[in-house]
Amino acid sequence: GRPSLYAICKLIQRCAELFLILGPTFAAYLLQRTPLLGLIISRETLLSMFVSALARCGPVGIKWGQWASTRYDLFDDETCAAMGALTNKAPTHSFEWSRHVIETSFGRPLDDLFESFDMEALASGSIGQVHTATLRSDGTRVAVKVQHPHLGPRLAVDMFLLRAAADLVSSFAPALRVGETADQFATNFEMQLDFRDEAAFLRKFSSNFSGSFWTAHVTFPKPMEDLIAHDVLVETFEPGESIAMFLERKGERKAGQWKRIGDGPSGWVMVDYADEKEETEDDSMIRMSVALCGIQAYLKMVIFDNLIHADLHPGNVLVRMADIGPMARLQRWVLMGDYSPRVPHIVFLDAGLAAGFNDDIFANVQRFFEAIVACEGRLLGESVLKLAPTQPHVRTPSAFVGEFEVKCAAQKAEFDAGDRHPQQPRDAQRSQRFLRASASSLPAPTRLPSHRCGCPPLARRWSPWR
Repeated sequence: GRPSLYAICKLIQRCAELFLILGPTFAAYLLQRTPLLGLIISRETLLSMFVSALARCGPVGIKWGQWASTRYDLFDDETCAAMGALTNKAPTHSFEWSRHVIETSFGRPLDDLFESFDMEALASGSIGQVHTATLRSDGTRVAVKVQHPHLGPRLAVDMFLLRAAADLVSSFAPALRVGETADQFATNFEMQLDFRDEAAFLRKFSSNFSGSFWTAHVTFPKPMEDLIAHDVLVETFEPGESIAMFLERKGERKAGQWKRIGDGPSGWVMVDYADEKEETEDDSMIRMSVALCGIQAYLKMVIFDNLIHADLHPGNVLVRMADIGPMARLQRWVLMGDYSPRVPHIVFLDAGLAAGFNDDIFANVQRFFEAIVACEGRLLGESVLKLAPTQPHVRTPSAFVGEFEVKCAAQKAEFDAGDRHPQQPRDAQRSQRFLRASASSLPAPTRLPSHRCGCPPLARRWSPWR
């Protein structure tokens, strides 16, 4: 319908707020680009101002910063590191609001539910913040996730402005499909606003990773069944350290050039690297173990479970060292080539955003990875073509598939001859062992449960004109 005076005022107010928040940072950027005057503001100061501005912009700015912190392919290391502050250190709301939401959601005083409750938030993100507490019923230590205040109305205005900007860009560059991106961004926010959906996803993930091998290496928090509401989720507290901080403590990864000095895989050595902060051999093994286990867990979600954690920024992935039993050690040795009694254990948090494929795409994704493992170029090329309904840049599908066949055959010959870097053949063999063993032992793929609300995207559902 026609916009009301109140809606127009809210939009104008929000535009003014964004101008006041982002304006000083933009002015500082222009000043830094000015000769001589640019020396007044350092790059570190400018990044700090930008991160602070994004945090004050609200959920949309925070989510963009979280996304940017993982895009080392688009931004330099310094920028990504600065944006990393938004992964779990976003602005917090008051303890009084957390108490109000908890007591309203469960109809009981806070002291009746918890023996102890930390008033200071442990972490905060774009949707809510987390407090640690101890249940009065059985003494279990838990994490209490509470949604930030008035999130719905604030997001409605921001998403309307985002879609308006996307429509403006699309009118000049329709090929960029910015409108579709804005719709997807809005839908992702909407999916995370009902914590009951997150609890359902946590149950499903826990079930998918309930085997003896996976429970020794991967954990998802378990929701407390009587303490789940739209705006509050109480789940088991899982100790750990952010994966970014964990790996940072493990020394600096070697960076240099590979040079061949002999025959076979052992004939490769790395040269021209700085060894001031060189990682130890133990650190290297831990780093490799974290990477391999994390990749295999993600491949399991994609290839076998068809339920994928879609918000894996560093703040949502924790690592801790844990002891494993003889059976898990044996399985780890068979699948990963490591028999260590103490290994990294990965914790996946914040499962409110999960995704899956439809039947046709899921079947094609499985064929895609089967082709990679078997190094079958024709099947791989055909699978790539089927990943999208149209392929405007492929003029001759047969030639495209034929090129895949040639490249896969050449790569297979290199692997068989050991003509790759020393670590690559061994890692490829481990991945093949894992995929083949998993394919023979896992049950049939499960379907992704449909979203509870079945709602259209947030930007359309919550119109500021209403």
